[in-house]
Amino acid sequence: MRLSNWRGIFGNADDSSEIFVKALEDEFEEVETHIVDVALLFRACKPRLARSPIFPQLADPSVSFLLQDLNRESKRHQGYVYGYPEDEVVIRRPGFATGILPQASSIPNLLIDMEENPCQIQSGLGTNDLSTPLILFHDAGGTVFPYFCLGDLHRPLYGISNSHFDQGGKWDHGIRQMGVVYSHLLRSVIKSGDVILGGWSLGGCVALEVASRLMKLPQYTVQGVIMIDSVFPTSKVTDRYPRTIAEVAASFQLPTRMSDARRVQAQQCILYAHEMQRDWRPPLFPSGLPPTVLIRAADPVHLDPDAKPHYLDLIRNWAYLGWEEYDRSFIQSCLVIPGNHFTIFDDPHCHQTTTKIREACAILARPQQPNPE
Repeated sequence: MRLSNWRGIFGNADDSSEIFVKALEDEFEEVETHIVDVALLFRACKPRLARSPIFPQLADPSVSFLLQDLNRESKRHQGYVYGYPEDEVVIRRPGFATGILPQASSIPNLLIDMEENPCQIQSGLGTNDLSTPLILFHDAGGTVFPYFCLGDLHRPLYGISNSHFDQGGKWDHGIRQMGVVYSHLLRSVIKSGDVILGGWSLGGCVALEVASRLMKLPQYTVQGVIMIDSVFPTSKVTDRYPRTIAEVAASFQLPTRMSDARRVQAQQCILYAHEMQRDWRPPLFPSGLPPTVLIRAADPVHLDPDAKPHYLDLIRNWAYLGWEEYDRSFIQSCLVIPGNHFTIFDDPHCHQTTTKIREACAILARPQQPNPE
């Protein structure tokens, strides 16, 4: 297969061959995948001058060519696309979904994703054009709903949700595979420059995975990571993780406005996320860990002192929420916000959460000094 085709899936189209090959080697070192003749379906389908007579109703002629490529390549490669041998072809290019939908029934193994991922939550318009974009990754429930509750962060804000949400949130290669896929999703909307990564709970761990990849690419500078009440998955905590849907429902608070169907999906995502966290080990950072700000909730989930502590509060009294077991030197600052793990985005506390995230961004934008601890 031509190198240009592989580059379309795994790298930026304008990357040099040397950069691309090194990035591809890095991905294969991290994740055991069996990739078979992956077809270039995303970057190859450039808008063409002629409108295809087969699909004259489509406004964007590139959609027509994408359809033809999908139909042809999915037959040739049994629907193997986007870097992993999946059973379905997933199209995530914004604007294509509505154009392809009328023709979807004619394409084998096609799943249309009608939700943009990444999604832009705040545009940052009216602020300093040099404000570094912030990308926040989903929590164990798989959604980015909490980030829509935040006030103005004075910078572009993107959310990346669990792209396997509709399949129960399972990733065959765990959080490491999330890091591979999400780094490419991020690169689809931010081509180069400075970025700040972060996330609530599981999202903080995912942010480290993505950072480990972006930091290998010369076109990106990871200014830092913001972990929002992300508890390190030490065995003291993971041994108490729920192991059934019933246990998840009893211990994990989801948004009240979530539909019953999505609630069931989110609970399944949580169950798989906890399984993945039990097995997860933080990635290697040959050039050093990214500077990080830890934002932690002040209160336990159960305020009653006689109540059994929630598993997320078993190390609430540790200054760095268990990251001491890993390496606390990369944590530049630890900020405290009111509320517990599940209420920090609720109305009484969200203003303070917003303020602390803005403060964390400001800390990471400054020249970094080593943590004296």
